[in-house]
Amino acid sequence: MIDYKLARSRYDEKTGLFVPNGDNGGAFAAFSPAYLVSNEDLRSAMNMLQPHGADVLTVAGSGDQPIFYKLYGANNVDTFDISYVAKVMMDVKTVAIQKLNNGQYRQMLNGINTARGIADVPEYKTIQSICPVDSQEFIHKMHGVEYYLRGGLWSDSAPFASEYDVLKKSVNGNFNFIWTDLDNLAGRLNKKYDQMYLSNILQYGCSVRRVSRIANDLADCLKPRGQIMLQVSPYFIWDELRVYEQLGRAVSKWANVRMVQSKTHCMCVLRKL
Repeated sequence: MIDYKLARSRYDEKTGLFVPNGDNGGAFAAFSPAYLVSNEDLRSAMNMLQPHGADVLTVAGSGDQPIFYKLYGANNVDTFDISYVAKVMMDVKTVAIQKLNNGQYRQMLNGINTARGIADVPEYKTIQSICPVDSQEFIHKMHGVEYYLRGGLWSDSAPFASEYDVLKKSVNGNFNFIWTDLDNLAGRLNKKYDQMYLSNILQYGCSVRRVSRIANDLADCLKPRGQIMLQVSPYFIWDELRVYEQLGRAVSKWANVRMVQSKTHCMCVLRKL
C-alpha cells in the first residue's frame, strides 16, 4: 500500500521533483517523475535486441519499453522500476492501446502533456474504469502533483499507425510489474529470462564493482544463452565504456561481454555461456 500523504510530502514544488529516498545513490526515488514518452530510440534499440519470441524483463521507464518489446515480437514481457510512476504510465498506455484508436491514443498523450493531471484528460476518462485499480487510485490521490515530465513530445516515440495495429493484437493485458531498484532486483525475481534490458540505468553510480555485482546477482535469472543489455548513454559514454571494458573479467565465469553499435546506439551485451 502506498502512503499517499508521505508520497505527496516528498514532492518539492520548487524543483518539480521528488526528494530521493536516500538509499539509491540519490538519483531517483520511489515516486520520481516518469517521461511521458521515451527519450530513447526504441526502434533502433529493438533492431539490436532482436527480441522475437523472447521472454523479457525490461525497465518500465515511460511504459514504452515493454510496449515496443511486444511490437517487435517478444513472447512474455515483465517490467521493473524504482519509480511507481512508471507503472502508472505503463498501465494507462497499455489499457489505451486496447481500447482507443491510434488518433485517440496520440490525442491522449498530447492531453497529458498539457494537463496538470492525467485525471483531467478526456481520453483517460473513457478508459479509467478498466485501468488497474492501484493506478486509478494513484492518479486520483496524486492529482495536482507533477509526477510525470511534461514538455517536448517526440512524435516518433509513440507507435505509428501501422505499428498500432500490431500492438492491438499483441498487447492483451497489463504487464507484470516489480517495484524495486536495480540493486535489489535479483532478489525479487522467481523466473528466468532470455533478455534483461537495463537501458542506461547504470550510468548512475557506474563503477566496475557495482555493475559487476548487479550482473553477477542477475546471472541465475537468465536462461542458457540469455543476455543482459546495458545501453551506453551518449552523455556518460567514456565513464561507462571504461567500466564495461573491465567488466569481462568480473563476469568471465558465466558470461561473454561484447559491445554492439548502431548509428544511434552503443550497447554492452553480457551473454550467458
